[in-house]
Amino acid sequence: MTTAKTIAVIGGGIAGLTTAYMLTKQTQCDVLLFEASSKTGGWLQSHSVDNRYVHEIGANGVIPTPHTTALLKHLEINLVPASASAKHRWIWIDDSLHVVPHGIRSLLCNDLLNKRTVFRMLLEPLFRKKPINHETIHTFLAYRFGNACAQRLIAPWVTGVFAGDSEQLEFEASFPLLFDIAQQGSLLLGMRKHKTKERLSAPQGGMGKITQHLTEQLGDRVKTNTEITQIHWDNMGNLTLNTHDNCIDPDVVVLAIPSYQAAPLLLQTDSTIAETMEEISHASLVVAYVSYRKEDVPEPIDGFGFLSTPKSSINILGVVYESILWDDRAPKDEIMFRCMLGGSNNPEIIDQDDDMIGKHVHQSLKTVLGITNPWVQFDCYRYPQAITQYSPGHLDRIALIENRLPDNIYLAGSSWHGVSVNACIKDGMQMASRIVENHC
Repeated sequence: MTTAKTIAVIGGGIAGLTTAYMLTKQTQCDVLLFEASSKTGGWLQSHSVDNRYVHEIGANGVIPTPHTTALLKHLEINLVPASASAKHRWIWIDDSLHVVPHGIRSLLCNDLLNKRTVFRMLLEPLFRKKPINHETIHTFLAYRFGNACAQRLIAPWVTGVFAGDSEQLEFEASFPLLFDIAQQGSLLLGMRKHKTKERLSAPQGGMGKITQHLTEQLGDRVKTNTEITQIHWDNMGNLTLNTHDNCIDPDVVVLAIPSYQAAPLLLQTDSTIAETMEEISHASLVVAYVSYRKEDVPEPIDGFGFLSTPKSSINILGVVYESILWDDRAPKDEIMFRCMLGGSNNPEIIDQDDDMIGKHVHQSLKTVLGITNPWVQFDCYRYPQAITQYSPGHLDRIALIENRLPDNIYLAGSSWHGVSVNACIKDGMQMASRIVENHC
């Protein structure tokens, strides 16, 4: 009788949980998930505060793709659409809010981009240079749509996704779908064909319900407070995982942890892999939740929120109108804002104390929305090295790492193949399928 193989998933974030869960559905192998901290979920957790507020630790919603829809169907989780006004978004630039155009008609009737810039954008189908390896987001999209568009529209958008700089991130690695569309021809026409009818949505009570359900489904396969300290393999591909007080010999390993956590585990076995992993950088982020009484917010609040440009007059990356999007996140007589600070252009802010961060937040909201009265509730969360920065050469680094790893070690998660919730879920599901096909 053949002994069932053991698959060890290292990391209890959304990618690791998805991988482990799908493996339990597709194989009879023994699946174990190791999480160094006391709780799974990674950056996808929802905190209840005083039984009055819901604070999302990571993403506050998702526009579901087929892989995400399939996973949620497995988990029997229903999504609640955000307010219909979520499509309304703004950019703080030139010391005022400007609405982000979301279609050709609104592009022609907006005050964010002047008529010359819009005309240049509409000529994009004529600019069909294919993107090249290592090209930055700014370089390629400035060529396609013009420099003004790249600075006023694309740079804030990249800030919202990566908390990073569009001039320092690789286009192909950061936005693979756009890269593929651009390889075929016009981005403007191609994006219209790929436009989804799905809306921003989240489970009732927050996105943490997804990781919570996955953890519950995995049950005692999840080993929290268990830190893997070293991974070793021999010439035959036999694997050994060391913990602080034990050794495990799995048949397959999935590394679903950030590159800066994975590198030390591999240093003694393959220093080239470890050094390459250490080249992958991450941006730190501060997320502050602040609630005001509705009567103390003078400007009409509607829509998703606003982003700022990299050289903005306010010391904040962006603000989400959290309680406007979701009616279960704060008391009805308050408006709760989710404010992001830091990122690759302002990493030192993570070391400031809560009082100073609170001053940055309140001053920014005063400048943009005219709020002067004190808040009702404030909380601040710090996330060191939270968002992977896909700098030029990222895909080459990943290829080198994966080519040197033995064929029974897999990578999953935001350090490698995509930072969004959708990308991590897709990655986890695909890794599970590959493992079943190759090893089970």
